[in-house]
Amino acid sequence: MTDASELPGGIRQQLESQHGLRVRAVPMAASESDPADGDAHVVILDSRATLRQKTPHFDILTDHVKRLQSQGLAVVLLADHEGQSVPPYDALLSASGADGVIVDLEPVEQLASALWSAYYGQKRLRQVAEQLEQANRSLEDRKAIDQACQILARRREISESDAVRMLRHEARSRRVAMAELARSILAAGPLFEA
Repeated sequence: MTDASELPGGIRQQLESQHGLRVRAVPMAASESDPADGDAHVVILDSRATLRQKTPHFDILTDHVKRLQSQGLAVVLLADHEGQSVPPYDALLSASGADGVIVDLEPVEQLASALWSAYYGQKRLRQVAEQLEQANRSLEDRKAIDQACQILARRREISESDAVRMLRHEARSRRVAMAELARSILAAGPLFEA
């Protein structure tokens, strides 16, 4: 890649037309200021110059990778060929947080396969992160409901199952989520405990 903003020899067009893959190449120097193409699936981050340094700056590389990934892009590092001094690729992936490493842009079929793997891996990671976030929200909601029911049970001298029914009925009549009503009870709880 001589000009890191464009893939050579029509590779970008081949990847898009034959493989349905939208790719953008970004040099390390420009990746911080250059906004990522919102239409791309994958960004190839040209890290060759950084990796050729006697002591590569993995923290800078990691910052670039995370910034691009935060935009919803899979990031694949372009590293040097094996004959040159490059850290082992698993260590490079681990240190940078990138979704893949490539050392050559041809043959296009192998490149497309590697880029799709990185894209779907990143997509799956985002899905798992969203599921984890949803599970954490659900757990927090459940905790709030349980705590509010305990307060209601104590204050009204009723069983916790009756407190759950009461909270559910009140939430329905007010047309609010049980967790939202529970948080209101928890917020007001200290006022009644004194």
